[in-house]
Amino acid sequence: MSERGAAAALVLLLLATACGPVEEHPGSGNPLEDAPGPTMSPPPADETGPPEPGKDERPIGNAAEPEDATEYMMALARFDDPEAMRRGTALAVEDSAAHLYLRHFAQVAAALDEAGEIPDAASVEPDADGFEVCPAEPAPGTCARFTDFTTEEGLVTGFRIDDIDPGERLVSAQDTTAGSAGVEARLITAYRSITRDDLVVTAEFTTTDDADLDLPGASYTTTDGERRRASEAIGDHHLEAGRTTQTMLAFPAGTQLGGRLAVGGCLAECSSRVDLEIPVG
Repeated sequence: MSERGAAAALVLLLLATACGPVEEHPGSGNPLEDAPGPTMSPPPADETGPPEPGKDERPIGNAAEPEDATEYMMALARFDDPEAMRRGTALAVEDSAAHLYLRHFAQVAAALDEAGEIPDAASVEPDADGFEVCPAEPAPGTCARFTDFTTEEGLVTGFRIDDIDPGERLVSAQDTTAGSAGVEARLITAYRSITRDDLVVTAEFTTTDDADLDLPGASYTTTDGERRRASEAIGDHHLEAGRTTQTMLAFPAGTQLGGRLAVGGCLAECSSRVDLEIPVG
């Protein structure tokens, strides 16, 4: 599989399970350790973890035919163009599960783009019940089926992936920020996988001075005080003054929403430490 095909397969794996292999990415600065930190077994199938704040107020919509979601699915497949994915959010009801889902993966695609791992667009094949989405060079287990679409006034509100509702563990937090030594972190989205129980967080970092961020060393403190090391870190760790970078950080199975993300770093020549902590969910 080519490098671009491998990147596309990674995104499809994220689409279906919100997890990926632990590996070094361009822009990370240093490889992740072989042992990324403690993990916990996923909860039993009937336990879904704490409810996401505000989820009950999200638009639900009415059952719809798959063709009503064709444009939305085409936007979701544009892993090669994060801006096209962002524009596609206009095809979903704001704050609905469909809107947050596409926004989340547009951020994931943007982080891959900045890391130099631009994947090819995925293929979208319609059938009687929905769509099958596959990477450009599919491998076993990298395709996902999208069915059971709902809409409201012609805009998509939700769907199921391989019979699982992804909206149950989605968080959007546009206004959640933290600052340290002139570096600002802004939480964009978080998605806790149902099938693998990983937590994937997307965030944006902006600095007023040159800074180096320790993205592979990012940690997440759970609500019960357990500290977990990132199992995946994608994004540019070196920021020049005035620059903004998009990042994706994944944490091991069993990591629930409601904890705190911590990212450290230094300004130029480590003249000042950067210590950022931001709530997730």
